Amino acid sequence: MSENKERETKNFIEEIIDADIAEGKHQGRVHTRFLLSQMVICILVMLKQSVLILNWLKNMEVKQI
Repeated sequence: MSENKERETKNFIEEIIDADIAEGKHQGRVHTRFLLSQMVICILVMLKQSVLILNWLKNMEVKQI
């Protein structure tokens, strides 16, 4: 299948987006729930939590039986 050729079947989200664009909603832009800044904050918080967990595991003593 050619990359330029549109898929024949779409999921319901793609159908809603196409309908919104055809009706001219949101000035032809895709409107998302989260702002980019909110997404960046979420990613940074998750990254920080991951680093804290990895540091905790690194410093944890392993007891041998």
